[in-house]
Amino acid sequence: MNVRPPTVEDRFYPGDKRDLNRMLRELFQKAGGLPKNMDGPSVRGVVVPHAGYVYSGATAARSFREIAKGYKNIDSFIIMGPLHMGLGATVSLSKMDFETPLGIVRNDQELAGLLLNSIIQHSEEAHILEHSIEVQLPILQYIAEAAGRDFSFVPIAMISENFKSAVAVGETIHKAVQESGKRVVVIASSDFTHAGSAYGFLPCPRNQLIDWMYEHDSLALDRIKELDVKGFIDVRNKHGLTICGSGPIGAMLHYARLSGAEEAKVLKYTTSYEASRSLSGVVGYASVVVE
Repeated sequence: MNVRPPTVEDRFYPGDKRDLNRMLRELFQKAGGLPKNMDGPSVRGVVVPHAGYVYSGATAARSFREIAKGYKNIDSFIIMGPLHMGLGATVSLSKMDFETPLGIVRNDQELAGLLLNSIIQHSEEAHILEHSIEVQLPILQYIAEAAGRDFSFVPIAMISENFKSAVAVGETIHKAVQESGKRVVVIASSDFTHAGSAYGFLPCPRNQLIDWMYEHDSLALDRIKELDVKGFIDVRNKHGLTICGSGPIGAMLHYARLSGAEEAKVLKYTTSYEASRSLSGVVGYASVVVE
């Protein structure tokens, strides 16, 4: 099987292995550090951002720290992200191994085979330039190195972000996980609202933008906390929230509910403004865990 090379190293994260490990160590330190014990209960799923590490890495580390607490009791990961380039199928699965500066991450071929159906289709084209899944892998590799135990994963990229598709993908994942007998964590890669002149979305006066984003993204997060897929999609549509990963979030929430989860916890919300100090284009980031 061919290996997909990294495409956003030296842009979204350092391309040098030592620099990357140094940055990851600093990000986890901001999140409380890696847990010493990694054999606790595993989480059902998480929401993590997918911007450059300098903007969203510390927020992402909050969710990944929760994964790390039960890392030794996880068999595989499903990482879902949006399709920024719009290539491939509506819901596209890759069977390739992925490479990062920290090494090669093995594709879980068995789980991938169980996931393929009329909803989730095999398409490598969708993953060639997509960063939303790639940026999660070095963080998992950093955890794996600390735990002394490797991992495998299945990447799924989604163009569709409607309620029907999210539910269908969530049901497919639940069925595949049950058939595999594996302990799987589903990672939904998503940034939240994009606002400002750079994104052509300015819903309020510029000096009120950050408050507006905290207020309106919190409406979406309130629905996420209840695992309310329809409510989440409805809030996004009602307020025009430009959340680039609604489909992956909805699918993860539906899978979690089918798996017996009852609620999610929001660990952190922030925006790119905290790092950039620019109001021309602001993006919201959230870390969420379903235990």
